[in-house]
Amino acid sequence: MKERKVIQSNLSVRLLIALLLFSTTGSVVADDTAQVERAVQEYSAALEETQPDLQLQRFGLAEQLFRQVVETTVAAGRRPSAQLYLNLGNAALQARHVGAAIVAWRRGLDLEPGNSLALQNLSAVRATLPESVRRNEFDELSDTLFFWTASFSTIQLQLLTAGLFLAGAMFVSAGIIRSSVLWRNMGVTMLLIWLVSLIPTVMNSFGTQQPEAVVTGADCVLRSADSENAAARLSAPLPDGTELILVQERDRWLEVEIGGRTGWVLASKVELLR
Repeated sequence: MKERKVIQSNLSVRLLIALLLFSTTGSVVADDTAQVERAVQEYSAALEETQPDLQLQRFGLAEQLFRQVVETTVAAGRRPSAQLYLNLGNAALQARHVGAAIVAWRRGLDLEPGNSLALQNLSAVRATLPESVRRNEFDELSDTLFFWTASFSTIQLQLLTAGLFLAGAMFVSAGIIRSSVLWRNMGVTMLLIWLVSLIPTVMNSFGTQQPEAVVTGADCVLRSADSENAAARLSAPLPDGTELILVQERDRWLEVEIGGRTGWVLASKVELLR
């Protein structure tokens, strides 16, 4: 399937002008091609539009078209490509739907953890959020440096680290027995690599394995209880794009954690990442 690339123009998003690369997916089936082509055409037309209101509408339509392709692909039992999620996220951002953009990029990164464009876009948009609700830098560093671990299952990672330790220990032992500096150095190098491979596991033990959610609706108030009459926990609603840790679900409400503080938000105001 052929690939096309479109360079998108600058768009101010909450005081930040981000220049993002926009490209079409090369892994859609024939039935989806027309929809993708239409989304690309609408996106391209939006870039050329001079009237701000019409431009915003066209970016919104492009976002909607890409979302339809994603939903159709999932409904057909297929997995959307990481590139398709990247496109959806870029269109959503240009339509000023920051939370929807973050959701799309993160889902794309689940499929292709090393996608540099998605990582770059995600980092740039996170930087526009207030520091009080910005994603923890510890988690972001882990995502960036150890993206490769997402390509392995837990068992595969355990086998990899065990193999590195065993090989390193054997080379060190052989180097000592044979008085070989080369073998000892090779063993020490493998053991150092083994130590580095343990870092993601250690970091995850301090982090969270709980599901997360992203604010995608306006006026998302963090409340002290699962009631619209409950007191707000913060002085202002959570901004679009705020990433939350899910604690529990209860009817129309979700208990979430943000910056070490817990509270309740309406489920309709966020999108879950499972």
